Amino acid sequence: MARRCSPLLLVAVAALLAGPAPAAPPQPAAPGPAPLVLALIPQAPVLEMHERWTPLAERLSALAGVPIQLKLYEDMEVFERDFEAGVPDLLFAHPSMAAAAHRAQGYVPLVRDRAEISGLLLVRKDAPFRTIADLDGRQVAFAGARAFCTIITQDLLRAQAVDLDFRPLLTGSTRNVLRAVALGKADAGASLDFNLAAEPAELRDQLRVLGSTRPMAAHPLAAHPRVPAEVRERLTAAVLRLAETPADRPLLARVRLKDPVRADYERDYRALEREAPASGRRP
Repeated sequence: MARRCSPLLLVAVAALLAGPAPAAPPQPAAPGPAPLVLALIPQAPVLEMHERWTPLAERLSALAGVPIQLKLYEDMEVFERDFEAGVPDLLFAHPSMAAAAHRAQGYVPLVRDRAEISGLLLVRKDAPFRTIADLDGRQVAFAGARAFCTIITQDLLRAQAVDLDFRPLLTGSTRNVLRAVALGKADAGASLDFNLAAEPAELRDQLRVLGSTRPMAAHPLAAHPRVPAEVRERLTAAVLRLAETPADRPLLARVRLKDPVRADYERDYRALEREAPASGRRP
């Protein structure tokens, strides 16, 4: 009499004959978070800005757990157009532009350097000018039409002498401004105090301060309001933490955030809304 195979044995034999089950197709990895785009005011050639900011962006990204992508500009007007349209997630700009960006899109300043900055109006040490009014009809050098030192020192010129008629000379950089004054190619020139302090003593010694603006908060790192508040706080905390680490402090110093503190729009930049048009531009 033939013996019957048990059902379990039949299943086992069928499985062996069928061979191994095909492996499931690999599942694609979940995409990571989109990088936050950090737009940088064009303070120097693109390559120099890249070298200054890339190490800091990488450390900030690692500490905050947020990928950061730099956006560099050759043209100030393109930079302004981008932040006015809310293109970048993060923004590093001069104070007047920070006020314009807040008014246009609600950008929130996160951190700034503790040291305040002032605009200076400089002349040669041996120049005959003793008051700002003495510059009537004279040539005054500026870095560029949209540079912060230009905006605030032109306000100083207009405030001190309403009918002052000066001839602007655009030189392309603050260093060129200072050299133009020292060489007698311009009667006066505009600079920020930290720009003057960074120059060699032999150049500084040829110049004299004719007038200065009130001290004001320095350039902030700001975030568009679409960046979640929790991410903004992580970025702020990461910058402050970098300042506590000796190996990281040079990264901050290279971008003029040597001693960062939390920024507050109402305290630091609100007044600039009344002093500059929304775009931060001058005619």
